[in-house]
Formats: sequence, C-alpha cells, structure tokens
Amino acid sequence: MGLEERRTAWLGLAWLANIVSTPALIVFNSMMMTKYLLMAPITVSAIHLLTTAACVALLEALGVFGSEEKGQSMPKKHLAVFVLISCISLASASYSLAWNTLGLYQMFKLGILPVTFAMELMLALRRYHFVLVTALAAVMVGLFITLYRDSALRLPGLLMATLFVASTGIQQASVWYWRQIFWV
Repeated sequence: MGLEERRTAWLGLAWLANIVSTPALIVFNSMMMTKYLLMAPITVSAIHLLTTAACVALLEALGVFGSEEKGQSMPKKHLAVFVLISCISLASASYSLAWNTLGLYQMFKLGILPVTFAMELMLALRRYHFVLVTALAAVMVGLFITLYRDSALRLPGLLMATLFVASTGIQQASVWYWRQIFWV
C-alpha cells in the first residue's frame, strides 16, 4: 500500500471515528449530567478537546499528515482566536444539551450546516450552486417550523443553542479560510 492509499485509509478511519464518536459523546455527556447531576458540562468538553488533541498527535506520529505538507505556520493571534471560538462552541454545545431536550439539541445541530454555509459566503466569499442554496434554505425553514412548534424550548437553552450553532459555523468557515491563507 502506497503512501497516498495509506493516508486515505487513515483519513477514512478518522472520518468514521468522528461519525461514531459524536453520538457517543452526546450520550455520555447527557448521562454524566443526568446521572451525576453535573451542572458544569465543561469537564466533558475538556475530555473532548484532550481526545481530539491525542488523535491529532497520534495521526501525526503515524505519518498520516505531517511537516512535509505544512506551509507556513499559522500566526499565534489567529490560532488563539480559533481556540477561543472552539472552546465557546464546545461549551455552548454542552450547555445547550443540558438545557434542551436531546431532540432539540439534534435539531440545532442540523442548523450548523446552513449557518456554516452562510458564514463561508460572508467570510470567505465562496460561491455555491443554486440547488445547494435551495436545499439549505429548505432545511432552515423546516428547522424554524419544528423549533416554533416545540413547547420544550426555553430561553436559556435557545440562547446557548444559538451561540453553539453560530460559533460552530464561524469555526468551520474559518478553518477553510485559514487553510487557504496559511496552507496548514
């Protein structure tokens, strides 16, 4: 197996692990907050950050990606902004899960894609096909109808979920933007 095939296999495995770990993290977070009455879900977010950092370090050590692919390093100011946005995203996601039902939390997670799309339009000036714009608009209309009709929605949960979706959208758009600039 060549280097490119090995890299593709590892990235596929990482992608699959992300898909599996996201619901597992939600269930674990919900269980910890419900069973043990944790009022500060930041601990679970810290576990998530540490696990992500460990996976990145492992993939770099295994040679999945490394220094031969890196361009210039990202300035510390931009890195600090990204880390701050990431922490806000994780903390608000945890509080949103604590203050909303699991169904509402999942509905808000569906809103991340259209918000990321809008952020990329505004921040990175990307252009998209009309069919994609129409599909994302339909998703947003469905989300708004569902959220409007849901009686379990409370103001603190709505505020945290809005912060979660907005900060995650900014985070995702900035990853694309900074990769174009700094080639990291």
